Amino acid sequence: EDGHDLPPEVHHPLDLPRRPGDDYLSLRRLMMSRRPALYFSPTPDIPPFFPMPAVNTIHDLIPVFFRPRFPSAYQALPNLAQTKFFAESADKVVTVSRTTRQDLVQRLGLAPSAFAIVSRGVSFLSPPAPWAAVKKKYALDAPYFVVSGNDFPHKNIDGFIRSLRHLEPALRRRLLLVFAGRISPRLLPVRARFVSDLPDGDWITLLTHARALVHPSLYE
Repeated sequence: EDGHDLPPEVHHPLDLPRRPGDDYLSLRRLMMSRRPALYFSPTPDIPPFFPMPAVNTIHDLIPVFFRPRFPSAYQALPNLAQTKFFAESADKVVTVSRTTRQDLVQRLGLAPSAFAIVSRGVSFLSPPAPWAAVKKKYALDAPYFVVSGNDFPHKNIDGFIRSLRHLEPALRRRLLLVFAGRISPRLLPVRARFVSDLPDGDWITLLTHARALVHPSLYE
């Protein structure tokens, strides 16, 4: 999205809201004035009757799959009809895996050729932070497990927490969990740390020294 490797004569980042589709009229006016050869959106949103070739991105169908069970959690995200409209409006849809392309073909009824698979890359990360500093900063006074996720229901954080109650009391007393991500603090039957917006260097060191990474997600 940052366009580090694209020359400026072919790459023009736009100062738009996080979801470009939030202001279709302004976006259309901007495109008409700049007349780019191609518009790329890192989200599914594309305005109707867009005036030039467009490529959008559909990372997954999580809002479609989980909206029936958790309607309030996903109501602000595109539903199946909206997702299909955006896909049909694009000249090409970028998606991140064969699994997601298969989901899109089956649920939207579009041809596989409508989609291009572009795997996610790795950001340029900072060097690892010193272990002694990270250990002190996050009060890591025992061997720990990192739990990664957020508060969306499909991440299954609450399901994982419920499972902790089945552990033997002696094990629960020894266990230390580090919840990393935008996870709201909860009452737990074990010791825990809740950390968010981790610097890259801290995150690398935190993972390196963990006993394991816990990823209880139901779907990615």
